[in-house]
Amino acid sequence: MLNSNHLKVTAAALSLALLSACGSGSDGNSAGQGPGNGGVQTPPDKVPDLSTGEASAKKLRKASAEDFATYLKNGVYLSQHRTSDVADGSEAGTSPTSGEPPAFSTTNVQESAVDESDRIKYDGDYLYIANTTDFQAAEGEHQQSVRILKRGEAGELTPLSSLIASRGYYSKQRLYLKEDNLAVVLSNEGGIFGIEPAIDGVFSTTVVPEPVAQDFTLARVDIQDPAQSNITHQLRFDGELVDSRVIGDSLYLVSEFTARFDGFEQQGEDLNLTNYQKILATDISELLPKVTDIKTGTQKLMVDPATCYVPEQASELNGYHQITSVTRVSLSDPDSLTSTCIANRTRGIYMSQKNLYLYGYYYDPEDVTFEDTTQTVMHQFSLTENAATYSASGRVAGRLGSGNTNLRFSEHNDLLRVVTSRFTEVNGMVHKLYILEKQGDNLALLSQLPNDTRPTPIGKVSDNGLVEEDIYAVRFFGDKAYIVTFRQIDPLYVLDLSERNDPKITGALEIPGYSAYLHPVSDTLLVGIGQNVQDWFIDPVAQSDDQIGAKVSLFDVSNIGAPTLLQEKVFPGGYSPVEFDYHAFSYIKHSEEVFRMTLPIESWLTQDESDNSVTWYRRSELAAFEVHSGETPKLQYMGSSVIEPQSDSELQGYVWSGDDRSVIHDDHIYYVHGNFVWSSLWQTPQNTTGPF
Repeated sequence: MLNSNHLKVTAAALSLALLSACGSGSDGNSAGQGPGNGGVQTPPDKVPDLSTGEASAKKLRKASAEDFATYLKNGVYLSQHRTSDVADGSEAGTSPTSGEPPAFSTTNVQESAVDESDRIKYDGDYLYIANTTDFQAAEGEHQQSVRILKRGEAGELTPLSSLIASRGYYSKQRLYLKEDNLAVVLSNEGGIFGIEPAIDGVFSTTVVPEPVAQDFTLARVDIQDPAQSNITHQLRFDGELVDSRVIGDSLYLVSEFTARFDGFEQQGEDLNLTNYQKILATDISELLPKVTDIKTGTQKLMVDPATCYVPEQASELNGYHQITSVTRVSLSDPDSLTSTCIANRTRGIYMSQKNLYLYGYYYDPEDVTFEDTTQTVMHQFSLTENAATYSASGRVAGRLGSGNTNLRFSEHNDLLRVVTSRFTEVNGMVHKLYILEKQGDNLALLSQLPNDTRPTPIGKVSDNGLVEEDIYAVRFFGDKAYIVTFRQIDPLYVLDLSERNDPKITGALEIPGYSAYLHPVSDTLLVGIGQNVQDWFIDPVAQSDDQIGAKVSLFDVSNIGAPTLLQEKVFPGGYSPVEFDYHAFSYIKHSEEVFRMTLPIESWLTQDESDNSVTWYRRSELAAFEVHSGETPKLQYMGSSVIEPQSDSELQGYVWSGDDRSVIHDDHIYYVHGNFVWSSLWQTPQNTTGPF
């Protein structure tokens, strides 16, 4: 058995965001002397004093196949006493551009030209919907399918075909559309295995069971003729999908893989040495993730251990057993793929047109305190036509919170901006903006806010002298940043980032409720989507019911020193999925001064019955708005497409609004609710036809 120090270090490693990189060629099988082991060594006569690798934000070094094999095997050996180890996974919308307004809306994304996966894709002629139903009881098998609908000349929708993308079980199905190629990415939501230091220094553990399989699938569909669409490639990757992006023809899949070894002995003498000898004698290829061609059954390694990287300070006594892979797949030729592997866990990604950033968290497990000493570790990979190449690392104090964490990052004029949060006993919540620049192999800190010169905190100071507000939304737009904090009231902060060495808070606006998603319409107008809660959490009877619910707000930010609220619309008893998934938000520039947008709203309302009882009922709707940006800016509510109760068994029951989507095409609105579509016209969204 491992001694207590080893167990402590092993457990602490789960909280580290150590990232180290490795690259692979297309065959993924180069392994140096011997099959991936760098040659055969004499079995050791004792177990060395092993420890997990330490989190590093410094340059990585290329390791030989032997070095990498030792590093990974040491990590697998150190991890053998854990029963579960599951990694947790989990500026939106393109900026307004000049020129001819587009005819239809597409997926709302963070960065222009960097596509993100979603459950629907639309090209102006065909609508592709990833069905949410994943189990066909009549057939007794799992089934993932994609519906294809054709748009007619008059705007009508006609169901065309249904494509079975997979018969395996996956909880999530997302799409990419590129010319004649439809990519279907099927994955499971990762479980969470958390180890946190308690006050007494003893580790407390929380385990959420992992998915049934540690894999995800990519299906490439030829849609040159959507009526005769067919799957040309099906690839199954070992590991759990963290996230993905598409730039041009390149699909980037970021995934995690936990190396496991089933050959450890459970009984016998000197188990430590026996098991260490067994793992060292294991071929490294048995511990690496693989990619399987489902159609042919052929299999190859995802990564090449001969070209892997380890932390610069790593020695033969260090190790870690988890790998994060960045795999680039050509959408036009999925057989052409390259991978870059990262040793250890990744919490999420942010991608610009130039670079991919992987981020994770690190804290010193020996530093047991009420203070949050977490640091966010970031690793930058430059993007080329055929690969992602490691280039620099950095870290900042704090963590990224929850919900749309990628929106806390922004790359602008070769600078990386990031907003983090942490708790301190002296100041309460400390929210900070950092501006970093790549200098050699480091992401060097140029400036931060607050600072000694500008100490005003981000977040309102309570009567007790502490900042108790959390960050609910962050949005970067050019040289500005907008931050919303909330506890009882919503301060909207405007930050001027035009001077890289001197960022500053220029203005703030306090209004009831909060915005969880911010969408810049222009340099002068900002849309906020969130909740109008006022003092409801403190005094439920202080406000009438019609003041509590989903809220859409329009802000005037033309004067960065004094932002103002122009108009707002409240949906009583409702919320919008846009709060936690900005893909549910559709947006299009209709003319030079008019912008159109739609968003789903789910409301729980009451109806008084004749016997004086009250009945609760649910209302699902797609709200349509126009933003006018002329001399007198305004927010105009056009109405809502409402889903009426359906008699069809497939349409009955609760349908989660979190998967609701919409498309705006000229004067037509298409509302995707569940697996079906409803249609209406822009001027009369309440007149709905469907389902299709």
